[in-house]
Formats: sequence, C-alpha cells, structure tokens
Amino acid sequence: MELIVLLRPIVCGRDHVQSIKAVKRLKPLAALFDHESTEHRLLHDLVKKLLAFDPCTRIKADDALNHPFFSIDVPAEYNEHTA
Repeated sequence: MELIVLLRPIVCGRDHVQSIKAVKRLKPLAALFDHESTEHRLLHDLVKKLLAFDPCTRIKADDALNHPFFSIDVPAEYNEHTA
C-alpha cells in the first residue's frame, strides 16, 4: 500500500475566482485510487466520508476510527515497531 503525500498546495490562485476554477479542474477523488486493491477501496471510502461537505453526513470520529481501513494488516516493512 502506498500513501500519497503532497508537499505543496493542491490549488493556487490570485483570488477566489481563480481558486474555484483550479478546484473544478481537479481529478475526481476516485481517480486517485487503484480500485483493484482492497486497501485503496477502503481508503477511498474513508477519505470520501471524512471529506463530506455536509457535516450531517460526514463520518463521526468514533466511526472513522472503527472504519474497516484501520483493520488492514500492515506489512512488516511499513511497521516502525518491528526490529
């Protein structure tokens, strides 16, 4: 499983109009994930729920921590606690 780390802003603009145009040009969230991979499908589901615009439909913290994504077995090479 690979994680995407961005070290720069996703969108930039001189003003709100340019920023809105930049956001509209972004790829859909689903395009960032490999849906052949169970881990990516679960991560996409979790991220989609965390980023829901409507706070009433956004996943709650307890539910997020209990999401199936967090029950995935992490390979030893990604586990910092292995010797």
